[in-house]
Amino acid sequence: MINLVLNFKYETRKPHQALHHLFQSQGPIFKKKFAGFELVMLSDPKDIECAFRTEGKYPRRFDMVPWSYYREERKLPLGILLSNDEQWKETRSAIDKRLLKLNAVQGYSKIMNKVIDDFIAYLLRIRGKHGVKNEILGFESQTFRWSLETILSILFDKRIGCLQEPPSHDGELFHKALIDMTYKTSSLIVFPPYYKYIKTRYWNEFCSHWDTMYDIGLKIIQERRNKLASMKIENSKEDEVDFLTDVMLRSNLSEAQLNITLLDLMIGATDTTANTITWTLILLSKYPGKQEKLHKEIKSISKDGEDPDSETVHNAPYLSACIKEAMRLYPVIFNLIRQAKEDVVILGYQVPANTPIILNLYELFRNEEYFPEPEEFKPERWLKDEDDNIPRAGFKFLPFGFGPRMRIGRRIAELEMHLLLAKLSQKFVIGCNNLDDTGMIKRATLTPDKAVKITLTERP
Repeated sequence: MINLVLNFKYETRKPHQALHHLFQSQGPIFKKKFAGFELVMLSDPKDIECAFRTEGKYPRRFDMVPWSYYREERKLPLGILLSNDEQWKETRSAIDKRLLKLNAVQGYSKIMNKVIDDFIAYLLRIRGKHGVKNEILGFESQTFRWSLETILSILFDKRIGCLQEPPSHDGELFHKALIDMTYKTSSLIVFPPYYKYIKTRYWNEFCSHWDTMYDIGLKIIQERRNKLASMKIENSKEDEVDFLTDVMLRSNLSEAQLNITLLDLMIGATDTTANTITWTLILLSKYPGKQEKLHKEIKSISKDGEDPDSETVHNAPYLSACIKEAMRLYPVIFNLIRQAKEDVVILGYQVPANTPIILNLYELFRNEEYFPEPEEFKPERWLKDEDDNIPRAGFKFLPFGFGPRMRIGRRIAELEMHLLLAKLSQKFVIGCNNLDDTGMIKRATLTPDKAVKITLTERP
């Protein structure tokens, strides 16, 4: 029984390590039973490419059962994260233009910089409050505030008050509910769906976290709807209106479909972005020489007195390389999950249609064959070589997925992370007071396993 409990804790809290040991002992492809399903696990880029190439027009994601069952109980649509086939395509098509079109995303720079300015001001207010000079305790939690405020500003032209002093009631509730929901998700997905038959306190708490996020999200959406109802926007051009207005005017989504999809975007854009930037700062703290190289690059391309913008960060290859390298070492989404739509042969094994296939990014990104010195933080591996060639990662590096189901907020996430890191590097020497004892733990994503103690010291 003790071994069972320890194994459960290991697989739910540190599954990346559990899977690493399995890949080391069983090779690049093996079967594993998980939560009542038989899964095929892959870690080689050639096999991952083979799996992706069979996806067809409508790639199918493996069901996140606790999330989908919650929505079934509440009679809510599945939304963009959980739906498949034509239903998924209809939802994605309604929103992808404003999230994937480069010119549209670049137009969000001013909005993002305003949130970044408020975030830095907030960090300076709380810096040192725990008695250690220049230290911000629980930095991974503070980046949630920044990423949530950013996506709300983009989607709804609305701030929730996470960066106020004191933070707003709704901001704190949403922030806490999101963290608690993702933590409970990592435990619920390990077991068969017992909650369909027995409603435990754990399940009820999980549902309560979702209810909180949905209620707050719905209130924000409805406020925006009411404001739009009083405005004459019928003939507005696409680039003259905000995201929500454009989607409401030009999509065929029902009100319920749009509501749940917007909530999905809020959740998906918050957790992953916040954790990636936290890991990037931890790594730059550990490698001060890399940090200085980044600072010099930002200083050389910055215009005096002006915020970095999309053009600035586009001309900062080392900035981009630092974030890429952080995503390689700490992929917050460490598994990509698909269902084979047809029978496929991988490494000589017949994988039947509808089999869940797990593409393990954590193992792939630390494979020495593809990334020499894989445990080292080396942004230089992403820069042009002496012949001016940029390394082609192909299926060796897929932090945002691949194909039609690639993460829809990729361009927004990249821009907001680049802008924030550029400004922090420009203004501060970044440190971390608990570098050596900060590891990874899984909620819905891979996050630091303890409160991160980042220090920000003004540059002269």
